[in-house]
Amino acid sequence: MVLPGELGPRAEVTAAGRDGRRPLLECRREGRRWRIGLGARSAHVEHSLGMAYLAVLLANPRYEIPAVELAAGPVPHGAAAVDAGGATAQPTLDEEAVRAYRGRLSLLQEEIDGYEAANDVVRAERVRAERDWLIDELASATGLAGRARNFTGNEERARVSVGKALRRAVTRVAAADPVLGEELRLTIRTGRLCCYQPS
Repeated sequence: MVLPGELGPRAEVTAAGRDGRRPLLECRREGRRWRIGLGARSAHVEHSLGMAYLAVLLANPRYEIPAVELAAGPVPHGAAAVDAGGATAQPTLDEEAVRAYRGRLSLLQEEIDGYEAANDVVRAERVRAERDWLIDELASATGLAGRARNFTGNEERARVSVGKALRRAVTRVAAADPVLGEELRLTIRTGRLCCYQPS
């Protein structure tokens, strides 16, 4: 597998198919830009993390690369690999915080009722804004049936961030050349494992 650190500024990332199949996408770093090509077509796109990920995938056609490895980048020789561990057991909000939020929500609702009874719309709206924020916080910290959500693990964070970066890179390529963008949309797979899967 070719890693991002091994891609020199003018390194050819992938070559056209040699067995008569349609040519493979190629990606080359040219200063602060990347040149994406397919046969005679090519487009230039500004450097981004997603383009670096894309270069690694195009350099390794049909090879599934874990998103956590893409996110970690090259590992120096002799260094330990990144822990691809899963989620921690620590909840995003502990039980005490949830109780405190719910208690505060009750007090805020009483304040809102009092302000509305006194026709003080401005203060009622200010308190309502805090109440809405607390409700959003509780909703994001709890899952089905009010169970606490745990912090996301490295693997899940990598899957999300690498997927977003790759989709942004494909969108940039599509803006420069719609045909190349469509080819990337059809052949780049993201998820826990990422892959350039040419037809």
